Amino acid sequence: MGPLPGKSVGEVSNLRRHPASNHVIVSVNVASLIFTTWCLMKMSQKVDSENPRRRELRLDGFEGVLAEVDHLRDVGYHQVGHWSLGQMCEHLGEFMRQSREGFVDPAPAYMPVVGPMMRLMFLGKILKGDPVKMHLPTTKSMLPSKWIDDEVTIEKFHTEVDRINLPDATFVASPVFGKLTPDQWRQVHLWHCQHHLAFLVPGAKR
Repeated sequence: MGPLPGKSVGEVSNLRRHPASNHVIVSVNVASLIFTTWCLMKMSQKVDSENPRRRELRLDGFEGVLAEVDHLRDVGYHQVGHWSLGQMCEHLGEFMRQSREGFVDPAPAYMPVVGPMMRLMFLGKILKGDPVKMHLPTTKSMLPSKWIDDEVTIEKFHTEVDRINLPDATFVASPVFGKLTPDQWRQVHLWHCQHHLAFLVPGAKR
């Protein structure tokens, strides 16, 4: 059998290899889907095991965030998670700073595969301020110090909130969600603040 009309021998050979190539592509896509599903399930399982005493918290913009932080500082709180108010403020403020200046730690190796799916599944809910069953390990540079002066870190947190809300504030791409607009970044930070502050329940100082 000779070459197809208008096709060289090499081109015909390439055409004949296409079915096998398609099988390889399908196998890679299936493997990526399975891996992505596994990663998302592990993230959700971690959140499901969190302390049930965590309160539901919905804050009215960053004015509400700062008011809640100041309220917790003034009246005291019961800590139902791992971090104190000062540690949370250090973590939240550092995340805000790195979102403007660049992230220090490399993204996990699986993020190029999992990230697009996470954006599809979670970003819309986060931008609306809805609860999301998602847990990502805290990167080393964003882990708060063990011993922290609450007053100092709260003051620094106020400064970072002011900086991300400047009209000309610019942001880098998210390691998880990719490129975001400034307003989308602000909504991500607002959701992040709500997520952490929910682990502090206002209560009388001891």
